[in-house]
Amino acid sequence: MLTFSEETHQYTWNNEPVPSVTQVIGEWVKCGGMYVSIFTGTQVPADKFEAAGRFGTAVHKMLHSYLEGSLDFGLLTDDLLMIFTQFEAWREIFRPEPLYIERQLYSERYLYAGTMDLVCTIGRDRWIVDYKTGGYDMAGPQLAAYEKLDQEDGARKPRKRAVLYLPKDGGQWKWVPMEGRQDWTFFETRLFQYNYLKGRK
Repeated sequence: MLTFSEETHQYTWNNEPVPSVTQVIGEWVKCGGMYVSIFTGTQVPADKFEAAGRFGTAVHKMLHSYLEGSLDFGLLTDDLLMIFTQFEAWREIFRPEPLYIERQLYSERYLYAGTMDLVCTIGRDRWIVDYKTGGYDMAGPQLAAYEKLDQEDGARKPRKRAVLYLPKDGGQWKWVPMEGRQDWTFFETRLFQYNYLKGRK
């Protein structure tokens, strides 16, 4: 059985800790008072980085509640309302039909877990969508990892991957399909490195 602790951000499978997709990619490391991207060298002050993480979590919870029909609009702050307005603008155009919301899956083949923000149909296509309010340099490998989870779970319909970018300042949303052919190869390489460094077989 797969479980997830919001407090520690840790997945477990049958009571054994397993890495998440973002842990495997391992883009950001904390060095003193900064977070540094190991791929680009970008540095972000720790307080700013952690505040952005908390805001991203709040956005995900808001959209989850909204799509499930349980959102209390009276509890939304102005910054969340700006995000919600942009999400609605996207939804009016693309008209997604949700299949799964915040779906957590584990790969018994590859031994990692992840949560897909939204799996939906748009027209005849099945899409795996990831919400982003900040940078999304590693979204391609991240979504490729989710696609493998979806496949392993038995989904047969061809699927597509995209980022729905909802900027924190309430600016115009962006729909960014992820079509990189090497996205899964990159993630699988990082997974091999992760397992090697952790001594996992």
